Amino acid sequence: ANDGPQISWEQPKVELLIGFLNFHQHWDPSYIRRIMFPMMSTIFLREMATTTTDNLLFGQFEFDSLKRVKTRYGYQSYVVKWKRVMGNVASKTPSNQSGTQQDAIDLELDETVDLHLLDDCDFPETCEEGGCSFLLTDENMDLIGA
Repeated sequence: ANDGPQISWEQPKVELLIGFLNFHQHWDPSYIRRIMFPMMSTIFLREMATTTTDNLLFGQFEFDSLKRVKTRYGYQSYVVKWKRVMGNVASKTPSNQSGTQQDAIDLELDETVDLHLLDDCDFPETCEEGGCSFLLTDENMDLIGA
């Protein structure tokens, strides 16, 4: 029998991490979700590619479509659209609201953050099409297929 240390991969326990960072580092839960969204979307898409799943990303978002191919720093990635779902109905926002305003998993920007520091961050962007709000993530297909 193998009695040595073993490593096994499980789904990250995001809510535990959010609670820990909120309590010990006093980080805002919306900030933690915002910075974790790109990593969790990659993990979600990898799982979606290998198994059929009815799960939602963060329990709120479903894969909608590939918007376009994007090249950044010489690397190609796909821009993935995520639609917020509430009880099997896509989240609708009135057309007179700005596409940058959102409440999806509380991803609003903290006003105390210097916006120039966010230029290289992979925070999800938002877009509005047909009255629905979407989050956009850049996904490296090599990472998803790994």
